[in-house]
Amino acid sequence: MPQARGRKRKGNLSPGIATSYPRGRSLVKDMENTKKDNRCRNWQIVFYPESAPDNFEDIIYSWHIPCLLSPLHNPINNKSIRGDTENKPHYHLNILLDGKSTYEDIYSYAEQLNTKRIERIKSKRTMNRYLIHFDDKDKEQFKIEDIISFGGCEYISDFESDNYSVNCCEELEKLILTNRIENFAKLIIYLREHDKSDLINYIRFKNAYYIESLLKGVWLANKNSEILTEESDIFL
Repeated sequence: MPQARGRKRKGNLSPGIATSYPRGRSLVKDMENTKKDNRCRNWQIVFYPESAPDNFEDIIYSWHIPCLLSPLHNPINNKSIRGDTENKPHYHLNILLDGKSTYEDIYSYAEQLNTKRIERIKSKRTMNRYLIHFDDKDKEQFKIEDIISFGGCEYISDFESDNYSVNCCEELEKLILTNRIENFAKLIIYLREHDKSDLINYIRFKNAYYIESLLKGVWLANKNSEILTEESDIFL
Protein backbone atom coordinates (compact mmCIF):
# COMPACT_ATOMS: atom_id res chain seq x y z
CA MET A 1 0.00 0.00 0.00
CA PRO A 2 1.55 3.30 -1.00
CA GLN A 3 2.46 5.66 1.88
CA ALA A 4 0.71 9.01 2.15
CA ARG A 5 2.92 11.78 1.01
CA GLY A 6 3.48 14.64 3.47
CA ARG A 7 3.35 18.24 2.37
CA LYS A 8 6.74 19.28 1.10
CA ARG A 9 8.35 22.26 2.85
CA LYS A 10 9.95 24.89 0.68
CA GLY A 11 13.66 25.40 1.05
CA ASN A 12 15.69 24.23 4.04
CA LEU A 13 13.66 25.90 6.78
CA SER A 14 13.41 24.01 10.06
CA PRO A 15 10.05 22.80 11.38
CA GLY A 16 8.18 25.59 13.11
CA ILE A 17 9.46 28.31 10.75
CA ALA A 18 6.87 29.74 8.43
CA THR A 19 7.47 28.97 4.79
CA SER A 20 6.19 32.35 3.69
CA TYR A 21 6.50 35.91 5.06
CA PRO A 22 4.45 39.01 4.28
CA ARG A 23 5.72 40.85 1.27
CA GLY A 24 7.72 44.00 2.08
CA ARG A 25 8.90 42.79 5.50
CA SER A 26 12.20 41.27 6.50
CA LEU A 27 12.26 38.36 8.95
CA VAL A 28 15.84 39.15 9.98
CA LYS A 29 15.04 42.82 10.53
CA ASP A 30 11.98 42.02 12.65
CA MET A 31 14.04 39.63 14.78
CA GLU A 32 16.66 42.34 15.31
CA ASN A 33 13.99 44.78 16.41
CA THR A 34 12.98 42.41 19.20
CA LYS A 35 16.41 42.78 20.80
CA LYS A 36 16.69 45.05 23.83
CA ASP A 37 17.06 48.73 22.98
CA ASN A 38 20.31 49.77 24.70
CA ARG A 39 20.03 53.38 23.67
CA CYS A 40 19.45 56.06 26.28
CA ARG A 41 18.78 59.80 26.44
CA ASN A 42 20.76 60.58 29.57
CA TRP A 43 24.37 59.58 30.22
CA GLN A 44 27.13 60.47 32.65
CA ILE A 45 30.84 60.70 31.94
CA VAL A 46 33.34 60.72 34.82
CA PHE A 47 36.77 62.15 34.03
CA TYR A 48 39.87 63.30 35.88
CA PRO A 49 41.74 66.62 35.79
CA GLU A 50 45.09 64.82 35.80
CA SER A 51 44.39 63.17 32.45
CA ALA A 52 41.84 65.50 30.83
CA PRO A 53 42.95 68.18 28.33
CA ASP A 54 43.49 71.61 29.87
CA ASN A 55 40.80 73.05 27.60
CA PHE A 56 38.17 70.42 28.43
CA GLU A 57 35.47 73.08 28.89
CA ASP A 58 36.10 74.36 25.36
CA ILE A 59 35.93 70.78 24.08
CA ILE A 60 32.58 70.18 25.78
CA TYR A 61 31.25 73.49 24.45
CA SER A 62 32.24 72.50 20.90
CA TRP A 63 29.87 69.49 21.01
CA HIS A 64 26.82 71.79 21.07
CA ILE A 65 24.72 69.36 23.08
CA PRO A 66 22.88 69.90 26.39
CA CYS A 67 25.02 68.83 29.33
CA LEU A 68 25.93 69.81 32.89
CA LEU A 69 29.42 69.83 34.42
CA SER A 70 29.95 69.41 38.14
CA PRO A 71 32.50 71.35 40.17
CA LEU A 72 35.61 69.33 40.99
CA HIS A 73 34.78 66.52 43.41
CA ASN A 74 37.66 65.78 45.75
CA PRO A 75 36.86 62.86 48.10
CA ILE A 76 39.46 64.07 50.58
CA ASN A 77 37.10 66.92 51.46
CA ASN A 78 34.18 64.64 52.30
CA LYS A 79 33.08 64.17 55.90
CA SER A 80 32.58 60.48 55.20
CA ILE A 81 33.87 58.08 52.57
CA ARG A 82 30.71 55.96 52.83
CA GLY A 83 29.62 54.82 49.40
CA ASP A 84 32.54 56.46 47.60
CA THR A 85 33.88 54.57 44.60
CA GLU A 86 36.39 57.28 43.71
CA ASN A 87 39.49 58.17 45.71
CA LYS A 88 40.90 60.92 43.51
CA PRO A 89 39.59 64.27 42.23
CA HIS A 90 37.14 63.95 39.36
CA TYR A 91 34.37 65.66 37.42
CA HIS A 92 30.89 64.43 36.55
CA LEU A 93 29.46 65.41 33.18
CA ASN A 94 25.75 64.73 32.68
CA ILE A 95 24.82 64.53 29.00
CA LEU A 96 21.06 65.13 28.67
CA LEU A 97 19.99 64.59 25.07
CA ASP A 98 16.63 65.23 23.41
CA GLY A 99 16.71 61.81 21.73
CA LYS A 100 18.20 58.41 22.46
CA SER A 101 21.88 57.78 21.80
CA THR A 102 24.10 54.69 21.86
CA TYR A 103 27.01 53.87 24.13
CA GLU A 104 29.31 54.17 21.12
CA ASP A 105 28.11 57.73 20.49
CA ILE A 106 28.83 58.76 24.08
CA TYR A 107 32.17 56.95 24.05
CA SER A 108 33.28 59.23 21.22
CA TYR A 109 32.79 62.17 23.61
CA ALA A 110 34.47 60.39 26.54
CA GLU A 111 37.55 59.71 24.41
CA GLN A 112 38.05 63.43 23.96
CA LEU A 113 38.24 63.76 27.76
CA ASN A 114 40.65 60.81 28.02
CA THR A 115 38.31 58.61 30.03
CA LYS A 116 36.33 55.39 29.65
CA ARG A 117 33.97 55.99 32.58
CA ILE A 118 30.47 56.06 31.10
CA GLU A 119 27.24 55.30 32.94
CA ARG A 120 23.57 55.43 32.03
CA ILE A 121 21.51 57.88 34.07
CA LYS A 122 18.36 56.30 35.47
CA SER A 123 17.06 59.47 37.13
CA LYS A 124 17.99 62.82 35.60
CA ARG A 125 16.82 64.79 38.62
CA THR A 126 18.78 62.65 41.09
CA MET A 127 22.03 62.77 39.12
CA ASN A 128 21.75 66.50 38.46
CA ARG A 129 21.40 67.08 42.20
CA TYR A 130 24.39 64.80 42.81
CA LEU A 131 26.59 67.18 40.82
CA ILE A 132 26.79 69.36 43.93
CA HIS A 133 26.04 66.60 46.50
CA PHE A 134 22.72 68.31 47.17
CA ASP A 135 21.23 65.27 48.92
CA ASP A 136 24.53 63.93 50.30
CA LYS A 137 25.30 66.17 53.26
CA ASP A 138 28.24 64.01 54.37
CA LYS A 139 30.08 64.98 51.18
CA GLU A 140 31.60 68.28 50.15
CA GLN A 141 28.86 70.85 49.52
CA PHE A 142 28.68 73.22 46.57
CA LYS A 143 26.37 75.97 45.35
CA ILE A 144 23.86 75.49 42.55
CA GLU A 145 25.65 78.16 40.53
CA ASP A 146 28.85 76.04 40.64
CA ILE A 147 27.27 73.83 37.98
CA ILE A 148 28.29 74.78 34.44
CA SER A 149 25.58 74.43 31.81
CA PHE A 150 26.31 73.77 28.13
CA GLY A 151 23.93 73.85 25.20
CA GLY A 152 21.23 75.74 27.08
CA CYS A 153 20.65 72.86 29.48
CA GLU A 154 18.08 73.82 32.15
CA TYR A 155 18.53 72.36 35.63
CA ILE A 156 17.18 74.80 38.22
CA SER A 157 13.85 72.98 38.49
CA ASP A 158 15.67 69.84 39.68
CA PHE A 159 16.67 71.67 42.87
CA GLU A 160 13.29 73.13 43.70
CA SER A 161 11.58 72.16 46.91
CA ASP A 162 7.87 72.70 47.42
CA ASN A 163 8.53 76.23 48.71
CA TYR A 164 11.44 77.17 46.44
CA SER A 165 9.44 79.07 43.82
CA VAL A 166 7.32 80.80 46.43
CA ASN A 167 10.37 81.94 48.41
CA CYS A 168 12.16 83.25 45.31
CA CYS A 169 9.08 85.09 44.13
CA GLU A 170 8.42 86.67 47.54
CA GLU A 171 12.05 87.80 47.85
CA LEU A 172 11.95 89.43 44.41
CA GLU A 173 8.61 91.08 45.11
CA LYS A 174 9.90 92.57 48.35
CA LEU A 175 13.09 93.77 46.68
CA ILE A 176 11.26 95.41 43.76
CA LEU A 177 8.47 97.03 45.80
CA THR A 178 10.65 98.18 48.67
CA ASN A 179 13.17 99.84 46.36
CA ARG A 180 10.60 100.85 43.71
CA ILE A 181 12.70 99.23 40.99
CA GLU A 182 11.13 99.75 37.57
CA ASN A 183 13.97 98.78 35.23
CA PHE A 184 14.68 95.12 34.37
CA ALA A 185 18.37 95.76 33.60
CA LYS A 186 18.90 97.56 36.91
CA LEU A 187 17.26 94.65 38.73
CA ILE A 188 19.66 92.16 37.16
CA ILE A 189 22.66 94.41 37.90
CA TYR A 190 21.56 94.66 41.52
CA LEU A 191 21.16 90.87 41.81
CA ARG A 192 24.59 90.30 40.28
CA GLU A 193 26.27 92.81 42.58
CA HIS A 194 24.69 91.13 45.61
CA ASP A 195 25.50 87.58 44.53
CA LYS A 196 21.86 86.58 43.98
CA SER A 197 22.45 84.15 41.13
CA ASP A 198 19.65 81.89 42.42
CA LEU A 199 17.14 84.70 41.89
CA ILE A 200 18.60 85.47 38.46
CA ASN A 201 18.17 81.83 37.45
CA TYR A 202 14.64 81.84 38.83
CA ILE A 203 13.80 84.81 36.60
CA ARG A 204 15.64 83.38 33.61
CA PHE A 205 14.07 79.93 33.66
CA LYS A 206 10.82 80.21 35.59
CA ASN A 207 8.98 83.51 35.87
CA ALA A 208 10.37 86.34 33.74
CA TYR A 209 6.94 87.42 32.52
CA TYR A 210 5.57 87.96 36.04
CA ILE A 211 8.66 89.91 37.15
CA GLU A 212 8.52 92.10 34.03
CA SER A 213 4.84 92.80 34.73
CA LEU A 214 5.66 93.75 38.32
CA LEU A 215 8.42 96.12 37.17
CA LYS A 216 6.00 97.71 34.71
CA GLY A 217 3.49 98.20 37.52
CA VAL A 218 6.11 99.94 39.67
CA TRP A 219 7.07 102.15 36.72
CA LEU A 220 3.45 103.18 36.32
CA ALA A 221 3.11 103.85 40.04
CA ASN A 222 6.26 105.98 40.02
CA LYS A 223 5.00 107.89 37.00
CA ASN A 224 1.73 108.71 38.73
CA SER A 225 3.39 109.35 42.10
CA GLU A 226 1.37 106.58 43.70
CA ILE A 227 2.24 105.24 47.13
CA LEU A 228 3.13 101.55 47.28
CA THR A 229 2.43 99.50 50.38
CA GLU A 230 6.09 98.50 50.69
CA GLU A 231 8.67 101.22 50.08
CA SER A 232 11.81 102.79 51.53
CA ASP A 233 14.16 105.63 50.77
CA ILE A 234 16.41 103.30 48.76
CA PHE A 235 16.23 103.84 45.00
CA LEU A 236 18.28 102.30 42.19
